[in-house]
Amino acid sequence: DVIVVLSNWYDRVTKVRRVLEIAGRHPEASIVLIGGRGRLSSIRAAELDGEAHATLAHLLVLLEIPGELGSISTDRVVAISCNECPTPELRQACGCVGNSGFNTDRFLEWADVSLPPLQDRPRHVVFVEESFLMRRVTATVLGRLSGSFSYRHNLSTLQVSVVNSRDVSGKAGLQAVMQAHNRMPAAVLHLMAGEALRLERYSTGLNFLSPGEPKGLPMALFPKSFFLDDNITRAEIDRLAYVGRSIGDAKPVSLSMSESLRQWAVLLKAARHFDGQWDESMRRVSASRQLFWKCVAPEDTEGWTGAQDVVEAPGEAW
Repeated sequence: DVIVVLSNWYDRVTKVRRVLEIAGRHPEASIVLIGGRGRLSSIRAAELDGEAHATLAHLLVLLEIPGELGSISTDRVVAISCNECPTPELRQACGCVGNSGFNTDRFLEWADVSLPPLQDRPRHVVFVEESFLMRRVTATVLGRLSGSFSYRHNLSTLQVSVVNSRDVSGKAGLQAVMQAHNRMPAAVLHLMAGEALRLERYSTGLNFLSPGEPKGLPMALFPKSFFLDDNITRAEIDRLAYVGRSIGDAKPVSLSMSESLRQWAVLLKAARHFDGQWDESMRRVSASRQLFWKCVAPEDTEGWTGAQDVVEAPGEAW
């Protein structure tokens, strides 16, 4: 029913090509691009007040190239960025940085109005994401649908798939990502380490999105099984959502998860090592938007213009 990109600064062209490939096979599906303006957004995305409209610009360029993609109508495309705010003052004050949670919320708000639940089947939504970001998108979306967020949709009304924007995975996929960052290969290790640490932080809390808890207590956005267990069942998701159980130090729910948690602990140790090793270097290049895009951003994005600059928006500081 819908193809979604939760837009961020990462490798826009690769994502757009995958979106158009899927859209060609599913002519009735809408294409929804969502993304606010972040600290590491490209100059073009910052000028357009959001990642979604920068992604839209790439998509429109590809649609103008003669060939099979010419049959995909722009009427199928929706872009939601920070410039959806009605006034410039609100856009400057909101500080929305277009993270996965923010983007997921904006999609579900759109779906509440434009993609109502069906009586006879769940809606099918395909999210297109970069390889090493797929698990966070999966966990975030499942967490929103199974938590107490009061959206019209839940896990009964939405069937979610998250697909890799790249053609290869595993070792070949890692080589492809490293090649895209050949100006600063250490950036790949730091980005991947940061993803692991972020998943650990987001899945650690007193309870899993259970309503009625005292405010100010740390709350997990999703349980670890949402990103560690590739075969998690609907019954297990429902059980976690219903019980609102403690998951920060929870016992494994299955033998397979027990092994996954042991492997996760090893991976976290490596992630902390790489994060500490390259954190200072990444902070230096990330202090300047132009330097970041020259040294870190993937080569097949819109690139670096050198002399151009934009005013920082609230929420964009490190």
